[in-house]
Amino acid sequence: MSRCKQMSTETSCARGVARLKQLWVALAAIVVLSCSLGACAPSGPSDEEIIQQGIAQAVTSLKSMDAEDIAQDLGQERILLFEELGLDAESFVGLFTKRLSYSIEDIAADGDHATATLKVTNIDFEATAQQLTQQAEVWFSSPEAREFAEEAGELGVIQKMFSFIEETLSSPEAPLSTHQETVALSRDAEGNWSIDDKSAFSRALLGDSVLFSESLTQTMDTTF
Repeated sequence: MSRCKQMSTETSCARGVARLKQLWVALAAIVVLSCSLGACAPSGPSDEEIIQQGIAQAVTSLKSMDAEDIAQDLGQERILLFEELGLDAESFVGLFTKRLSYSIEDIAADGDHATATLKVTNIDFEATAQQLTQQAEVWFSSPEAREFAEEAGELGVIQKMFSFIEETLSSPEAPLSTHQETVALSRDAEGNWSIDDKSAFSRALLGDSVLFSESLTQTMDTTF
């Protein structure tokens, strides 16, 4: 490959990495949930029941997000990014929640404060990232990949990486991990319960998926 073509290929790959990182940011924006769990009327459900129902609704909403929900959370600019890259936002988000399940082990309410202990099972993103990183390093370091990047450009590189991600996360053989997380909640003056740290709630559900994305983008950064 000539130096000119090599530089063109590396530029395409570098741009692909940058745009792929934008998609990880988009995913993070989706999973930071706004979770208001409702009020407890004197003759209605208990605080514990309201919290349990609210968490169930929040998890269900995350797992069943459609294109309209994603567009509302992300804004049109990021939706256009998915479209420009030839990726389906709904499928992309679904990869991280497809195997997600949980149970509430304990809820303890004390006045206007409460904690909920969740037992969460999802893909072991750390182990999966290692597997996918090895696969990507082998392929992206090959002459085939260089030729592919030269012909397909940054769009092709991103789509190829996405195909690796989709294949790996969709596999029934993808390893799972289970962990417990305690989520803090507070009740406002109107009697509505809400999760104190929505980012912590997202981490409880999606575990180390952020490390997963960082590992993959680091692989592409160092490969090209």
